[in-house]
Amino acid sequence: MKRVILTVVMLFLPCFVFGQILSGVEGEASEIRLVDSYCDIGVRALGMGGTHIAVAEDYTAGFYNPARLGYLKALSVGGTFSYENTENTTTYYGTESSRSKGKLALNSLGGVIPLPAERGGAAFGISINRIASFDRVFRVCGTDADGVRRDGLEVTGGGLEAFNLSGGIQVAPGVSMGGAIDFWSGVENYTWTMEEAFPSGDSIIFDDNIKYEYSGLGAKFGMTFIPWKFLELGMVVNFPITLTVTEEGTQRTDSLTDTVEVYTETSGITEEYRYSLPYTLGAGAAFRLSFLTLAADVYWTDWRQLEYKSPDWILYENRYIPDSYRDVISLHLGAEVTLPLNVRLRAGYFTDPIPYTVRKIENDRDYFTFGGSVLVANQLTIDAAYNAGYFSRKDRHSEFTEAYDNQLLFLGVGYRF
Repeated sequence: MKRVILTVVMLFLPCFVFGQILSGVEGEASEIRLVDSYCDIGVRALGMGGTHIAVAEDYTAGFYNPARLGYLKALSVGGTFSYENTENTTTYYGTESSRSKGKLALNSLGGVIPLPAERGGAAFGISINRIASFDRVFRVCGTDADGVRRDGLEVTGGGLEAFNLSGGIQVAPGVSMGGAIDFWSGVENYTWTMEEAFPSGDSIIFDDNIKYEYSGLGAKFGMTFIPWKFLELGMVVNFPITLTVTEEGTQRTDSLTDTVEVYTETSGITEEYRYSLPYTLGAGAAFRLSFLTLAADVYWTDWRQLEYKSPDWILYENRYIPDSYRDVISLHLGAEVTLPLNVRLRAGYFTDPIPYTVRKIENDRDYFTFGGSVLVANQLTIDAAYNAGYFSRKDRHSEFTEAYDNQLLFLGVGYRF
């Protein structure tokens, strides 16, 4: 009888307590981690609060607004490395736990190829960009109201890259248009280990090791307009994309009863499913003087339009998505000051609201950014940037709060021929 009870607990308790991937409380959609894992690219943009729809000056235009390529007339290459450090602090029934994780990765690499034009301009861009980071850590330890002690550690790693092919052209004085295609691919490695100790002396150990592979094809369209020599406007549309996710791994459960009876269950996981991401609309403006640039971008995404496409067994989640997600507006503000000796200093701020609302959002995500660059020999640019952000949220079904302190360093170089 104990074996039956423990088997039921092993199968269902993680779903109700922590709501991992593809499992959730009835009436609530499970959280798609990719939705909360997107990141911006390019060290100049990341020093200016991510404002680049109207001010991109290199290959990153293919990511932010491909229409900006129509104003680039020099052959150029560049790249950016990022170092991300995330510190997680959880409070579970009054017990606080913390863990941190760091990751050094290639943020972006690309170039611009201008095309000869008698009037106006046109250019192609090519780049590889790390558009999502899965590098997170989650630690929980504590005893609930029933005397059950839980000690768990979740670690995820990997990222999603997009190979970007883009082009932009000036179609009239002060007006340009552009488009881009992104080939998405990436890997997420997920591990989850938790031990539960019951007052009776029984204990259960959960051990999940799962690998997710992502692939998809995305597209975007952008425009820019310069109504005044000091003012530049831009807009961009990111079209819906359908992602294919291949899931493979194992879930192991070990139990030990108070009579020293050991029971082990291991199951293999092989699954493929597809879901579509909604439109994202963006608009930006920049006020430019010879020594100062002020920029602002705004993005809108209605995450309630997420939709599972396959397999059939997961389609029931679509009915819960409108009540589990929300539409969000992300605001980006940035400034750049040009100083003597070819030095530029940058600062910015941006909001990145959490779209998943099943867990109560106590502090939404916002970031402060700082950066600078120096131009060497009028051709080589060396850039650096720093971002710092924080958010916290509370589980609605248990005495559990999670908080994340995120710090990122970026270093990039660019060369114009």
